[in-house]
This record gives sequence, C-alpha cells and structure tokens, in this order.
Amino acid sequence: MKSENPDPKLIERLWKLRFYERSRIWPFLRFAWLLLAGVFVIALLLRMAGCGRPLVEDNLQSGLPHWSDEEFWTGDFQAGDPYNPGDIIDLPDDDFGRRVVKGALNLYYEDGTDLHAAADDLVEQFPSEIQGVLSFADAYKRLTISVDENRREQLRGEIRREVAGVRFVFDETVFRGSSWPNDPGFDDEEKRWPLEHMGADLLWEVTEGSPNVTIAVIDDMFETDHPEINAQIYDQWNTAEYNGNVRVYGGAVASEHGTHVASLVAGIKDNGVGIAGTAPECSLLLLQVGDGGGNMATSRIVDALFFAANSGATVINMSLGMGGGDDLSHLSVPQQERMIKEYAVEEGEMWDALFLELEAEGLTVVQAAGNSDILAGIDPMKRSEASIVVGAATVSGERSSFSNFGINVDVYAPGSNIYGAVPGEDGAFLDGTSMASPLVAGIVGLIKSVRPELNTQEIKALLRKTGYKMSASDTRSGRESVRVCMSCLVGEIESQV
Repeated sequence: MKSENPDPKLIERLWKLRFYERSRIWPFLRFAWLLLAGVFVIALLLRMAGCGRPLVEDNLQSGLPHWSDEEFWTGDFQAGDPYNPGDIIDLPDDDFGRRVVKGALNLYYEDGTDLHAAADDLVEQFPSEIQGVLSFADAYKRLTISVDENRREQLRGEIRREVAGVRFVFDETVFRGSSWPNDPGFDDEEKRWPLEHMGADLLWEVTEGSPNVTIAVIDDMFETDHPEINAQIYDQWNTAEYNGNVRVYGGAVASEHGTHVASLVAGIKDNGVGIAGTAPECSLLLLQVGDGGGNMATSRIVDALFFAANSGATVINMSLGMGGGDDLSHLSVPQQERMIKEYAVEEGEMWDALFLELEAEGLTVVQAAGNSDILAGIDPMKRSEASIVVGAATVSGERSSFSNFGINVDVYAPGSNIYGAVPGEDGAFLDGTSMASPLVAGIVGLIKSVRPELNTQEIKALLRKTGYKMSASDTRSGRESVRVCMSCLVGEIESQV
C-alpha cells in the first residue's frame, strides 16, 4: 500500500534532478534566444535599408503574413501573372465589347476601413461564394476577390447592397493601349511635324521643363536603356509583378507602345537620336501595368495611379482604354449619348472619384480619348472632369478619322504619323490618341515647371483658351474642338519665370 504522504527525501532528490536538467539545457535556450534576436535585428536592418522605395510599396503589401489562413490569402502577384490569358473573356451582352477577367471582382472600400477585417467579414458573409483573395492594396482600400464566374454579376449586386463600407464594386476590366496600327508609309513623313505645328521651339525658350517635375507614364512595358529616355528616368515600378523590372514580363520583350509614349513625354533633346519629347527636361516615372501582350487590368492601373501619387509625380499619362467600341460608330450621337448615361455607370463613378482624389493631391491626369471614332465618354474612364482627355489631330489640323470625339474630349493634339522611340532602333511612326496624350502630358509638365500652383481645371482652361479652334465638322456633340498650341502658351506663363 502506497503512503499517502510522499517521502520528503524523494521530493528533494526530484527537485535537485529537475534543477540539474534545467541547468544543463539553459545555455542552449539562452543561445537560441540570442540567435533569434540576432535574426530579428538583421531582418529589421534589411527592411530599413529598403526604405528609399515610396511608402505605397509597403502599404500595398502590408499585413500579408498576419492572415490566419495563408492559403486563402494568395498575395499581390509578387511572383506570377495577375491572370492567365485564358481567363480574359468578352462580355457577351456588352455593346462596347468590354473584356474582363473571368471570376474577378474589385471592391473599393471607404477610407479608414480595416481591409483585413473587411475581407474576413466578407468571407464570413459569403462563405460559399468567395474562392480567394487575388490581390489587395491596403493603402487605398482596394480588394480583388475570386468568385464563381456564373455568379459574378449577381454577387456584385449583393455585395453592393449588403456589405457595409463598400464604395464601389466593379469588374476586373482589361484595357489595351490606345494606339492605331503602324503603317510603313509613315516613314516618308517628316519626324518633326508635331513639334513644329504646336510651336514647341517658342515655349522651349521659356522652359524645357524641370527635373523636379515628374511625369508618370502608365503603360505596358518600356525599353529603359533606350538613349531617348534612359537619362530621364527618376524611378520605375511594375504593378503586374510588384518589382522594379518594367522591361520584361513572362518572357516578353519591352513593348513598342510604352517606349514610344515615354519618348513623346520627355525624350531627350539635342542628343542626336530620334526626336525630342515636349518636356525634355522633366523626369519620368515608368509604371508597367501590362502583361506583355498589351493587356492591362483595372486593379493594376489603380495601383499604378496611387504609386505615382505616393512617389511625388505631378502629372500622369495614361495612353490606354477599353479598346472596344468599333462597332458603335454607326450609332447617332444622341444614341451614343444615351449609352454614356446608362453604360457602366458604377465604373464611371469609381474613376471619377479616383481622379478627384488625385486632383486634390495636386496631380493632373492626362489620358487618351480612344480610337473608335465614337464619343469618348462611352468608355467610363473618360467621363471624369478631373482629368484631361486628349483626342488626335492630323497634320492639316483636323480630327484624325479614328479619334474619339465629343464633349468629354478636352483638347486635341497631333496623333497621326507621330515619330517616337521604339525598342531596338531610334524610332518609328505610329498613329493614335496614345501619341496625342503624352504630347499634352509633356506640355502640362512644362506648365507645372513654371506655374506649379495651377490645378487640373486651371490647366485645362488654359489649354483650351490658347488652343487653335478646329473646324465645325469636328465638333459633332455641341462643343467647340480645340487643338493645343505650345507657342500660344508663352504669354500666359513667361511672366512667372
């Protein structure tokens, strides 16, 4: 029979043994703790070493390790495509021919929202509907989720009605560069005609731009070592892969489109190569949003806009658009105007809110009107008064036949037979509102180099006030069409120098 009271000597021996075992293992525990602390300090120092990157980079990726279900939270495409080419589908009942990423929805929350908590609540509210988080941007409360494609339309309405704090719910729309196909016959045209027709030389006597004025170019990809732009690059970022490589994507080479556009903004003057941009002394921020095949998703564009804002850019050029609408040119202007009021309303509101926020921060967004010979506002991105929408003009001063038009087009600029830099050679001739927009973005950079206090509305009014009046045949929607004139700006800004 066991004693009810333990042997005191046995207890003493056990305690001594326990202390002995602890004393033997304690040095190893102390070493492990010191090793762990050292790793933490090194990691912290490495983190601090990368603090030169604008704050938005950290914000876009913040909190990723803190998710309880890491398999659910798939990250921000740091090592892979934002979507597979097979995931891009045409909406069957969309008159504009809009393309979207299958099974993807973007949610844009109100400021101050805890995005991680909101995502958790969203999954709890729709447990069988949401398949995963594709990407996120905590800096401005954007969440992109994966859903059943068969339920995408219905779920979009349910989220809009039932989820608190959601400002907008919109598709992951796929955009393309707004360039017109190149024609080899353009090689016979003079390379300098756009600058000559606008009177660039007279404005350059006042200013060629300031390196302190950064113009962000949001586009596909870029040839960063091209001699026309390499010395002008202030910074670069790839929102498709979340790294600083804007030259390649998925094995593709640098795109012709992005390089051409960047050179029209700030191509170097008097370097014996190609042709100068309209703002040859301004700095460039190159932002890749494309997948190498010309496709640019909504979330990547929005990420790039905020990256530009957080990187100190003052002007943003977007030579891109939905790329559809070619089959709508047979519609009358009143019919197209009705489409603007009824088509993709929430996306239009989202872009307007976004551009207004950027305008309030002192940025001016310049964007291409599109090349479908229809009202520009059918593409919801072009409806906002908080941006400058640019149409294309010919050497004779008329609207280019392909250029979108209407009351949503603020100004026109040369867009036919435009010479600019391309990868692997000095340059090539391209057509498109993609070419007209960067010319105007460069002019805005010149204006802000001298008059930094001017906001988007004041600059837009100045461009229209000093521009050339175009023929009545180009008006078509009740608004007088105006082609930009660089030399005409001299008297407006030279007194400020």
